[in-house]
Amino acid sequence: MLEVVFRVFIFVLGACLGSFVVALVWRMRANQLKCKAKLSSAEQAEYSKLKRLVGRKASSDRSVCLNCGKQLKWSELVPVVSWLALRGKCSKCKRPIGKLEFFTELLLGLAFLGAYLFLQPFGGDCLGVVAFAVWLVFLTALAALFIYDLKWSLMPSRLLYFSVFCAMILLICNILQGSFGVAQISSMIGALAILPGLYLILAVVSRERWVGSGDWVLALGLALVLQNYLLALIALFISNLLGCAVYFMSTLFGHKKKLSKMPFGPLLIIGALAAYLLKDALGLILPL
Repeated sequence: MLEVVFRVFIFVLGACLGSFVVALVWRMRANQLKCKAKLSSAEQAEYSKLKRLVGRKASSDRSVCLNCGKQLKWSELVPVVSWLALRGKCSKCKRPIGKLEFFTELLLGLAFLGAYLFLQPFGGDCLGVVAFAVWLVFLTALAALFIYDLKWSLMPSRLLYFSVFCAMILLICNILQGSFGVAQISSMIGALAILPGLYLILAVVSRERWVGSGDWVLALGLALVLQNYLLALIALFISNLLGCAVYFMSTLFGHKKKLSKMPFGPLLIIGALAAYLLKDALGLILPL
């Protein structure tokens, strides 16, 4: 019974942080538009909705409807449940809240629960618990990067560096647990060459026309977590396969122009997490 309660708690924690991620993303976008020298007409329209989020003190910053500015009550901020109860609409202006909030809360809650089931942090030493806590923070940062890049084809530097910092802590935990030898070091160097090394070269050679400068920083954090060149290759394969599939589908349905600049960060994140989840199964057939 206690185990069930704890699993529910982990899911709720992830859903709450999913709500925080969405709020953070909108505020970072508002501040980015404020600092931008010249805004396009679309960005000006977007900033007119978001400017109320700029310059607020933490003590007075409350969630509001981005359409009418109504300050949301606590009962309208319950993750997942409130969105369903309100049917995805603001209680005042009745305009759609958007599905971003709902799916972020739901999927990050499931990601937290999956991390708990996969890592089993409370069956070992204290380092396992610390690593699990850092994993949850790392997943939260990845969720924010995923959303930001998906919506605006851009990843904030502060979030990128923070994700790399979390990945370095996870690497240190792994080293302290005594599961890191010469073979692991050489494999991790290979992972660093395959993921961040490749994207850094592409960014420099193309002058950031093929990939953005943020992609290699994101890949650096993911490679530090994967710590294995074969997993890095698998992550690279999955992300590029997804990219080809998205491009093919967009061409098939006539959305090719909308995809002139494909955000690759979300694909990298999906590929790396898929490779990490598959590592135990792949260990049966590959020398990981």
